[in-house]
Amino acid sequence: MHFSVSTSGLAGLTGETLRAATADGLRDAVYTAAALTLAGILAALTLPRRTTPITEKPVPTLH
Repeated sequence: MHFSVSTSGLAGLTGETLRAATADGLRDAVYTAAALTLAGILAALTLPRRTTPITEKPVPTLH
């Protein structure tokens, strides 16, 4: 998905202009991915943690 977004709008460009536009698009895609990753990490760090222990249900046994 990042590649398709980063290369959109390149129709009709050639040579150095095409190379520069492609590099700009790829850079933007990398920055977007990094920002979304950071946002996900921050969201995970701010979620409340479980304060009570998880109690397991006893496993029934056949007698």
